[in-house]
Parts: sequence; C-alpha cells; structure tokens
Amino acid sequence: TPLSMLANLAMLVSLILIFIHLLGHISHSSDLPKVGDWKSFAMFFGSAIFAFEGIGVVLPLENKMQKPHQFPAILYSAIAIVTILYVSTGVLGYTCFGEEIKGSVTLNLPPCWLYQSVKILYSFGIFITYAVQFFVAAEILVPLAVIRVPERWKLYVNLAVRAALVILTCLLAILIPHLEIVISLVGSVSSSTLALIIPPLLEIVTFQSEGMSRWIIVKNILISMVGFLGFLMGTFVSVEQLLFKTITVTNVTDFLQS
Repeated sequence: TPLSMLANLAMLVSLILIFIHLLGHISHSSDLPKVGDWKSFAMFFGSAIFAFEGIGVVLPLENKMQKPHQFPAILYSAIAIVTILYVSTGVLGYTCFGEEIKGSVTLNLPPCWLYQSVKILYSFGIFITYAVQFFVAAEILVPLAVIRVPERWKLYVNLAVRAALVILTCLLAILIPHLEIVISLVGSVSSSTLALIIPPLLEIVTFQSEGMSRWIIVKNILISMVGFLGFLMGTFVSVEQLLFKTITVTNVTDFLQS
C-alpha cells in the first residue's frame, strides 16, 4: 500500500543516518569482551526471537497475495535482509558505543536536529503502519466483544474496542521502563512458545499418522527443546534483570528524597 511504502522510505532514511553515524564513530572494538556470559546469551535469545517472530501475520499476508506461490521466496529474502540489518546494526552499535549502548540505538545518537529526526521518522513509520501490526490482534479480540451486543451497537463497540487497545499499547509504551528487558521477556515467554515450541509439536501430532520420517520427528523435538530451554533461561534472566533495575531505581529515589 502507499502508506507501507511511505513508512519503508522513512525507515530507510533513518537506517542510512544511523549507519552513517555508526561507521564514523567506531572506537571500542579492541576493548570489548569477545564473548558474553550465559545471561547475555539468554537476553539475546529473547530479543532475537521477539524480533523475528512474525508468525501471526505470515498466513494473513500470504492469503492476501495475488500470487501466493511466490510467498516462500519473498519470505526467505525478507528474513535474509532483516537478519543482515539486525546483525550489522547490533555489531556496529556495540563497537561504536561500547558498554554505554542503550536499549535502542536511537537513544545514543547525538542531540542534534539531524539525528533527532531519526526518531521522528521511525515514529512516523510506526504510526502509519500501526493498522497492519494491529491486524491480527484486532481480528481475534474485536469479534469476541462485538458478538455480545445487539446489531445497532456493533459498530460502536468495534470502534471502542479498537480505540481502547490502541490507548492501552500507547500507555504501555510510555509507562514501561527498561523496554529492552521487557522485549526480551516477551520474546522468551510468548514468541518462543509460538515460533519454536508449539509448531514442531503440532506438526508431529498432525502428520505422524501419515508416515512422517523419524528424522523430521527428531528435528522437531530438538527445535522444541531449544525453544523450551530458551524460554526458561530468557524468562529467568529477564525477570531477574527487571526486578534488579526496578529495586535499584527505587532505592536511589528513596535516597534522594531523604
């Protein structure tokens, strides 16, 4: 759609500005640890699976395509491009800012109008594509509310539920501190369950009676085990980090007030 194309252009310009800054300020590459501890890997698992977990919109997008048979090629190409962007942004951001890197690389950019426009462009892109991101959630929740009211109230209830959900997500974005930890927690709990744990087990249950290969069964079990291990480790570390930072902020606030 035109809005999606406009959002992509806005985010492309933002990425170009971010990469210009990162490539021109690499200075910590020799001082950084080569390997992190297991807690860092657990946090990474939650963030990575959150970033790639788009299973909720895969089928709707495929169903809306004029040529659905081309969807696998498009999906693989999109995943490859997104992987390159994520990895390059993460590596360059870490080598540029070191241990001072924040939950979003945009928070580390200089406070000048050029780099502050990156935040505006990203906000604009998210705003005009919010309906696409919101599609699956609305398709699930809105009908549950609409079927409980008379016909003359259905439109009003539909709009009210959508407005309430938008306001709720906006409030959560404003109020939740340490967003990077929350992202890791959500990724470890829900995204790993939806993307790694349940799908392989469902495939085994559904197609085992049709002569599924034992290697496919073993592969599916291994994927589910990896997802479950990441679920446990990521959830534990994310909750621990969230509680630690919350307690630390509370103690500092109490100290300042006293």
